[in-house]
Amino acid sequence: MKLSLMREFVTLANVQNFSRAAEELYIAQPALSRHIAALENELKTKLIDRSRNSFCTYRAGGRKHCILFRRYCWNMRC
Repeated sequence: MKLSLMREFVTLANVQNFSRAAEELYIAQPALSRHIAALENELKTKLIDRSRNSFCTYRAGGRKHCILFRRYCWNMRC
């Protein structure tokens, strides 16, 4: 798992908007969407509800994964 994918997910979960998250991360919005999809495939679970009218993280994509990502980051000394 790439550290950049985890950072992108945490940023997206915090701002709850793909365009704003992409802007904060200095990447294109379609690239961010592909990265999040790749992370979901790797974890074999949906993290983000991609409906047009709202944004939310699925339960699996919420606090649990943010905590796991932070632990992973700590172990990698990021």
